[in-house]
Amino acid sequence: HFAVPTELLNVAKWTFLILGLETVIQYLFMPFIVLGAFHRFDINNRVRIVRQVVQTLVIIVLLEIGFGLVELCWVVLGSGLLSIPIINRIRTHLFPRMKFSWGDYSHDKAKAMFGYSIFSFLIVICQLVITRTGNIIAGWFISLEAVAVFSVATALVLLIQSAMGALCVSLVPAISHFESTRNYES
Repeated sequence: HFAVPTELLNVAKWTFLILGLETVIQYLFMPFIVLGAFHRFDINNRVRIVRQVVQTLVIIVLLEIGFGLVELCWVVLGSGLLSIPIINRIRTHLFPRMKFSWGDYSHDKAKAMFGYSIFSFLIVICQLVITRTGNIIAGWFISLEAVAVFSVATALVLLIQSAMGALCVSLVPAISHFESTRNYES
């Protein structure tokens, strides 16, 4: 349970609503902003890194000025809203729009797509748990104010994680190839 002081109930309510709205919006627009399905994790990571850097800098400035948790949540929502059209424009520029036709429908294709969708959904849920668990733990054991401070540190760690992920996307296939061919010189 979260022991929220009475004077912070309004802040907690708005924080929950704003961050919940950001999550819902990301899910609603996911079909239009997905780049992972095209194996363009490099582009996805670049956009995420820029978003995290800008978001973190704005949060630091707002904390220095003296703004509170609700304003920081608006920054998270705003950065999410701004990233949607950017990623969508990149995706539509690089890849043609996918079209669906009932003439191409088959039970086997639908079953395969549903099976893939379940795993994709679980991966997204796991990513959300990974990126949001720290805030929940900080709020549960320390205080709601600590979540704001903890979020800045978390954003910096996620920024480094995104950079490392971008390196892995390009290096893992090459290293796997060299390993499978036992070409240790390269």
